[in-house]
Amino acid sequence: MKKLFSAFACVLCILLTASTSGMPPERISTFSGWTLEGIDTDGDLVRGRHFHSAGRGPLGSFTSGGFSELDVPDGVFCGTDKISIHYKTSSSVVRYDRDGSLLFSKLMSGAVCVDPLDNFSFTFVIERVITGGTGRFAGATGILSIEGAGARAGDDSEAIGFEGTSTGTVIVP
Repeated sequence: MKKLFSAFACVLCILLTASTSGMPPERISTFSGWTLEGIDTDGDLVRGRHFHSAGRGPLGSFTSGGFSELDVPDGVFCGTDKISIHYKTSSSVVRYDRDGSLLFSKLMSGAVCVDPLDNFSFTFVIERVITGGTGRFAGATGILSIEGAGARAGDDSEAIGFEGTSTGTVIVP
């Protein structure tokens, strides 16, 4: 079970649209990436994961990295044979290729739905709050909604791949 928990703590932050006044319409970014097993940050035997991704959206191409940890499963199922596991913590940094500006975010809520009968394939849904940035994202705020899917690279692999989309708004002062 320990591998199950650590194998699916992949979260990322991908960015969308920026505005200097008001709330612009939501935009969509796409991404793909991979995770590496990390450390147990709180002694509950559930290891977090370092994640890395790349993608493209209305603000240009980007890379993203961060760390996420799932909570201990509480016996809740999604569907008939899939296990629902909530994210405990997550933070990320997105770097835009065009100018090197960084955007920071952290977890508001999220969960992974894991299918242990299908090579531990999974789907995820995450809400993130933007906590600032550098360059054109200095002082940025906003909310991101992220969803995607992934799977282990093989039956005995700790490597995990994923892809997905994100929508939301980045507000820049």
